Amino acid sequence: MVKQQWTRFCQWIKRHAKVITFSIFCIFALLTVITILFPGKTYSQATLESHISQNVGPFIDGKSVEYEFSCEEDGLSGVQILFSTYARVNAGGKIHVGITDLQTNKVVYQGIIKTEQLQDNQYYPVMFPEIPDSKGKQYNIKLYPENCDLSNAVTFWIGDSGQDSEIMVDGETVTGGLISDLLISKNRYRLLWELLLLTAGSFALWGIAPKKYPKIWEEIGEERE
Repeated sequence: MVKQQWTRFCQWIKRHAKVITFSIFCIFALLTVITILFPGKTYSQATLESHISQNVGPFIDGKSVEYEFSCEEDGLSGVQILFSTYARVNAGGKIHVGITDLQTNKVVYQGIIKTEQLQDNQYYPVMFPEIPDSKGKQYNIKLYPENCDLSNAVTFWIGDSGQDSEIMVDGETVTGGLISDLLISKNRYRLLWELLLLTAGSFALWGIAPKKYPKIWEEIGEERE
């Protein structure tokens, strides 16, 4: 019974091989266009700290914040940090951001955030090229201000979720962690591509089958008749 059903299925594939092959080609082409027009990357969030306990005070010249964290997934692509602006626009200041891989001492990211870009009590994403092998690695993020005084300073929030984390504020250890999330890169179309490649591979093997197993192919043809 099972053999007969399998044979009928094979006969149906043989009869519609051209249509199926053309359909797969069209789907491949469509997915390729979608991937080009709409970037296939999306981001999941991994929260480092979320229980707000205090802020670091006005982040003026001479101050600094350092925080070590570990990443539990591959594909680290950014860190978003919760800033407060004292409910104002803070023009003219800069926040220097540096992120270092503690295993290799390699600088993962080094850049500047303009204080006027920040919104009160909103997360600001610091993005960098995806790190494909970030799982299990330790990183250090360091922030320090430039051209910031009491008139245009911003601040950060520290949380204490009881995870024994510590943060360095102006060189002194403070219990807690920087209120922030890790941004993990995900391939939006990965499953679709895998299914299509599996289907295409199956049809490639189907095309090889008549040469490798001619007796089976002849049997299918005979039963069709």
